Amino acid sequence: METVYAQGSEAALLMSSVDRALTGDDEDVPLTDRAAFRSALDESSPAAMIESFVGALTLVADRAGGLLIAFEDAAGSDAAIAELWAAAEQRLRVDYRRLVVAVTAAGPLPAGWDVETATDAMWATFPPRLAHTLVRSLAWPRERTVAWVSTTVTALLLPTDDRKHE
Repeated sequence: METVYAQGSEAALLMSSVDRALTGDDEDVPLTDRAAFRSALDESSPAAMIESFVGALTLVADRAGGLLIAFEDAAGSDAAIAELWAAAEQRLRVDYRRLVVAVTAAGPLPAGWDVETATDAMWATFPPRLAHTLVRSLAWPRERTVAWVSTTVTALLLPTDDRKHE
């Protein structure tokens, strides 16, 4: 009789489940190379990029948020899972950095900010746990979540004069 452990260790099974939940399929394509994220990064203005990117992230967080929370919580008690969680967090940071780089290609960041500082701020502002809390625990409609997070991220990443859609 085959068991779930035929897939490998508990950590490997968890990682496989997380990857599938994040992307919605089993293709080996990074999240930000998928259509919704590529489209967001091709928007005409930085504010539109942010809103579209946050919209795509919100869909992912709604689909995978509960599993990501379980993943993060499990990392506190299992060294192998903690190592996978740290790697997943770094991949998320790379995804957020990709947005920041696209925004800076269209215009400057707020005075005194560089790409790394802006990436850190984005990463700290919109973790998957927050999206899950807003959409699932607080039952915010997706549109409200996207609007609030987009407004917050726009305030972080864009100089005051660039915060409105062109």
